Amino acid sequence: FVACVRSSEEGEKIYVDGKLDGHKAGNNGDLTESSWYNYLGNYRSSSMYTEWYKGSLEEITIWDRPLTGAEIKYLYQSQCGKYQ
Repeated sequence: FVACVRSSEEGEKIYVDGKLDGHKAGNNGDLTESSWYNYLGNYRSSSMYTEWYKGSLEEITIWDRPLTGAEIKYLYQSQCGKYQ
């Protein structure tokens, strides 16, 4: 279970199995800005998207607001054991 959160107020956060695993502070802008092109599963090098994830991404959810750490933990806990 991996969750990524980005907001103009708190920067970028990544959660693994419901726990905060990384944080990058700074105002990077909200992803709702029309100037952003959003791709899942790639890496942008300079101005080009050159490296793509080789695998599958399942059960992707995009929210219209940044989720809190407590909400992400709840989502993770509600999915525990679902695929075992």
